[in-house]
Amino acid sequence: MTTPEQQLADLLPTARGIPFDFNGTLSDDEAELARAYAEALTALGLEPMRDGEYDALLGRSEPDIALALVTARGHSPATATATATATATAAATRLLDHVADQYIALCAERPRVADTTVAMVHTLRERGVRVGIVTGTLRRLITPVLSERGLTDAVEALVTVEDVTRGKPDPEGFLAGARALGLADDPGGVVVFEDSRAGVAAAQAAGMRVIGIGPAAGTDLTFPAMTDVAEVVLSSPSSR
Repeated sequence: MTTPEQQLADLLPTARGIPFDFNGTLSDDEAELARAYAEALTALGLEPMRDGEYDALLGRSEPDIALALVTARGHSPATATATATATATAAATRLLDHVADQYIALCAERPRVADTTVAMVHTLRERGVRVGIVTGTLRRLITPVLSERGLTDAVEALVTVEDVTRGKPDPEGFLAGARALGLADDPGGVVVFEDSRAGVAAAQAAGMRVIGIGPAAGTDLTFPAMTDVAEVVLSSPSSR
């Protein structure tokens, strides 16, 4: 039987472009994000995070997660009035401001993009693979991390939730990422790494091949963490 490592090694030479999801995929940071949200709720004087609450929201965009959290704490736009919607949106925005500050501080204290993952991205670029990020998070959460880890120039395309009108599982983000990488005409040459079912569905709807990171991804070919993928990439000879 062919091992996952061999399947990945066989697939890599066929990839012209690789857009990574960020949180929980390229960056092993879901625990840091959960902590940032929990601390942000406390800072705003809102009800603390409940057990399993953040986990139930994984795969959704950052604005959607923030809105769900404040809605569950009484800032409800359920009446559909302009005032209720504006109040809920403002509360979600304040929450995200706190989350961004906390998250950046946590990642600076303990970097969550591993050294081997950084080396993998640079190796892929050296081999001629075009590298991007397609994520449901905010640009201001990502760019400081990329800069601190020396990845700003290696990532040719960065598509965040601010760049789309429909988040995952809609394929809009991945299609935009393919265009930015110059691969709009070859979705089959794009290999996506994702950790959520919503992200996997989005990439598949865009006609791209998907490799899962972590068991929640629900893909046939899955690795426990991006560092496991990095080991395969770094040990595989280039065929380019």
